[in-house]
Amino acid sequence: MMCAAALSLTGCDQNLTATLYARDINELLAAAEEKSLPLDVEIEILEMGIDKQCSKPEGAKLVEAVSSVFEKAALVGCENISGSMNDRMVIKATTSLSLALTNEVKPGPYLVHFNVQKTDEPNRAFIVARFNAQKYEALNQALRRVSPMASIKIENSRVVVKINNDERSPVTLYPFFGTFAEGDPVDNDWSATLEPRQEVTIKTGDVKTAFLAKNGWAGIANVRTENTSN
Repeated sequence: MMCAAALSLTGCDQNLTATLYARDINELLAAAEEKSLPLDVEIEILEMGIDKQCSKPEGAKLVEAVSSVFEKAALVGCENISGSMNDRMVIKATTSLSLALTNEVKPGPYLVHFNVQKTDEPNRAFIVARFNAQKYEALNQALRRVSPMASIKIENSRVVVKINNDERSPVTLYPFFGTFAEGDPVDNDWSATLEPRQEVTIKTGDVKTAFLAKNGWAGIANVRTENTSN
């Protein structure tokens, strides 16, 4: 979620991708108290010439800035994208997937983390993305230490959530409005039943991303598992 002019990233696009597994969702649903699991996310920065930053000090400082707003972060690599004006830098960061016992919106420990929120049905949960504005400003300040001209443009960012069924029973999900599921804009009729080893990709659109930034949270999907042990 960053664009730094000093790093030749002005106007860049970013995707933060997390894969949530049905087994982890069930584990949190079964918990009676607050519980948190580590969650690795992939941050993809797309910009012309970004592939040349991997070996430069500015690239290392960018990764360091990302690390300061997550549990940890490390550079995965950079590449030139054939046939595209953009090149790619990929950073792996660790955040959390946590059980939310209430609807209270409070700053989380990282720039972005995810909640599993219980419902009245024991095997149904809301998947919610959380955004920490204080961490966002801290990241902004860290980038400005690299260069006073550095800038952050959250409107160019997207949160991508992949829900993977690693259980033996089906998982049904209903993405929320403002998202795209498998590339399709979500409406009242969109739902999917995931058989074992199947996966669905949900991505925030412009309005959902803006809502996340303004309010500190955004609903991603309503998920129902067939695990009857909860």
